[in-house]
Amino acid sequence: MSRGDAQWNRLQEQLRLIVPRCDGDNRFVCDDLTPDDLEDMERLCDACPLKDLCRDYAEATKPSGTFWAGRHYPAPKEAT
Repeated sequence: MSRGDAQWNRLQEQLRLIVPRCDGDNRFVCDDLTPDDLEDMERLCDACPLKDLCRDYAEATKPSGTFWAGRHYPAPKEAT
């Protein structure tokens, strides 16, 4: 079992029942975000019934270049 599998499975169970407002919103997988985007996305997450499950998954996996449960996980900067 990989890191975060249990958390992902719990989240997936609920995603079969609930479509979160972030579904289809490309900002949640974008690294080029404005302060207004981040603020709006945080509000969406705060009102989401899946926030705790998303947070559990994100804390277990530390996804890069995405936004989970009100927190931005930036992609690592490339070395120049």
